Amino acid sequence: MSKGKLKEIEIESGVPGIELTEGRAVVHLRKDQGVFYNPVQCFNRDISTAVINEHLRQRKEFIIENNKTTWDPQASILEALAASGLRSIRYALEIDSDVVKEIVANDISKSAVESIRKNAELNSVSDKIRPNLGDAILYMHQSRAENRLFDVVDLDPYGCAAKFLDPAVQVVQGGGLICVTATDMAILCGNSPETCRAKYGSIPLKSKFCHEMALRILLCSIESAANRHGRYIIPLLSLSVDFYIRVFVRIETSAKTVKHSSSKMALVYCCNHCENFHLQPMGTVVTEANRTGFKNARGPPIGSHCENCGSTFTLGGPIYTDPIHNKDFVSRLRASLRGATQLETTDLPNFEANRNSTDEIIPLRGDVKQDPASKFQTLRRMQGMLSVVSEELSDVPLHYAQEKLSQVLRTNSLPMLKLRSALLNAGFRVSSSHTNRSSVKTDAPQDVVWDIMRQWVIDQNKDKPRDPPAAMVISRPIKTRVNFTERPDAIAPSMKDKTLRFQINPERNWGPKVRATARDDVEEKRKRLQGKKKKRREGAQAKGDHGASLASSLDEGDDLHNQLKKSRHEEEVSVETKGKTL
Repeated sequence: MSKGKLKEIEIESGVPGIELTEGRAVVHLRKDQGVFYNPVQCFNRDISTAVINEHLRQRKEFIIENNKTTWDPQASILEALAASGLRSIRYALEIDSDVVKEIVANDISKSAVESIRKNAELNSVSDKIRPNLGDAILYMHQSRAENRLFDVVDLDPYGCAAKFLDPAVQVVQGGGLICVTATDMAILCGNSPETCRAKYGSIPLKSKFCHEMALRILLCSIESAANRHGRYIIPLLSLSVDFYIRVFVRIETSAKTVKHSSSKMALVYCCNHCENFHLQPMGTVVTEANRTGFKNARGPPIGSHCENCGSTFTLGGPIYTDPIHNKDFVSRLRASLRGATQLETTDLPNFEANRNSTDEIIPLRGDVKQDPASKFQTLRRMQGMLSVVSEELSDVPLHYAQEKLSQVLRTNSLPMLKLRSALLNAGFRVSSSHTNRSSVKTDAPQDVVWDIMRQWVIDQNKDKPRDPPAAMVISRPIKTRVNFTERPDAIAPSMKDKTLRFQINPERNWGPKVRATARDDVEEKRKRLQGKKKKRREGAQAKGDHGASLASSLDEGDDLHNQLKKSRHEEEVSVETKGKTL
């Protein structure tokens, strides 16, 4: 038996299990049932709790200030894919009690729903949590048909989230919040562009800005789903974390505003060598004499070859190009976390660990349920990431990468401080992106960025031989007055404060984990299919010789099918073994 937050226990007589403590919740999980839990996503649950709590606080303030007497100040939450129910239990325990009325924890697995029910009782939140057995998509459509709408819909699926978006944007109240996780980052970051287009409706690009592009593809997909129902999105917070992305968007209803959506989306032209990128809006909004009109966009924004290095372009998108964070919301969220203390994480993976950090984790003091600041095990990371997010240039889609700029020119890396200072000295804005530690977001034209790099090459090693694309970039005349004098404001506040901006891998072999398989469902299927051939023969004999002959043929077909499955499995095992040997 281990000590701390993960503990082996006996749930029932002779039934081994695990007691898990996360935040204020304590849940018991049976080892013989495939209830899904991934400790690396502790940050996901922490930030979700904080975001939903802040959103519902603002909702209650709006109801009171605008005298919305017909609105219920207490909200309803739907976790459509609840699995162990840990997330719902944490919401019930940690979100302000005066803003939450009911939490529906839905799952398609009987064992998961039973686990939710028992753990809700264990945490004394049965009055708030309503377990529900059902298919998530079907349940959301049924709720919409019965006009049972939710103020918050949380989607945390295994893999792709696309199929859940259409029912989710319908079942949420106007002004409600949708929280979406997507873990299929290989698809969203460009490994299978055709699959991404089929699922999300966009083509990703393999580039240094692929993680931010993944966020914008997901937001574009949610916006498109909402538009089909006369709705649109307002992103509150969009995060790329570890192996997944997580977005929080408010859903509003307005047929007039939906018409603006085409101007919020754009195709992306990305150079295959230097990764210069250009955006092609899908539409434009024209305002004349207090009248707003909508027109098709003009394009393309660039020629067939990159004006910087002469290489060809790859086309991707569409992506969402409006701000992916709401600065006012992020500011209030950061304020709500100030003064909080770090929850002790004795035996769970130390998500806050940084090999170069000497900061201590502040131990938990007093009763957890009475300490409002002791909810989060990943508090330092939350504060650090929100700090970087608050500094991002919200009106600048995508970014450059410091190392890519130097790689293209085959030169020594230009220090980040000098690069940021040069952009500021030229009269432009600059920031980082939380999606990439070497990112450079700026409103400077691309010619200015490359003029800075050309000047850096001249100052460093102008006589070094280079390949044709690099030579072409360097040969262009410098039109910008470049000044590398370091500026104090080139150092971001999050860097000065030494917040936990980017962290190392959370634990060994971290990742999305294997999809859970409910053993009771497998057992039911085994019992249902047991004796299938015998039952078929007995039924056929009752119908006569023709029926018996047909049953015999079906049995032979089943046997052949099973033999083929066994043969394929043996071939796959053989190939896998050879691959491991090689």
